[in-house]
Amino acid sequence: MRSHVVASTQKHSVNISAKKSELKAARTLGIVVIVFLICLCPYFCVSLTGQVINPSAAAFVICLFYFNSCLNPVIYAFCYPWF
Repeated sequence: MRSHVVASTQKHSVNISAKKSELKAARTLGIVVIVFLICLCPYFCVSLTGQVINPSAAAFVICLFYFNSCLNPVIYAFCYPWF
């Protein structure tokens, strides 16, 4: 009887830690998607409207587009210290 209680308790703790891990992964993915949208929205807004913008604004939009790639490792490093 005691072994059944111990096994049941261990199974419950594994489910809780798995859910915490899944929630952390979902939160990290949500942050990455939001940053992606923030960085790429100016580029797509300019591209879809077909507006002619000055060269400095175009350079800023392109840099923001590339800056997203730099932010992904930083986001993962803050969310996962072992990364």
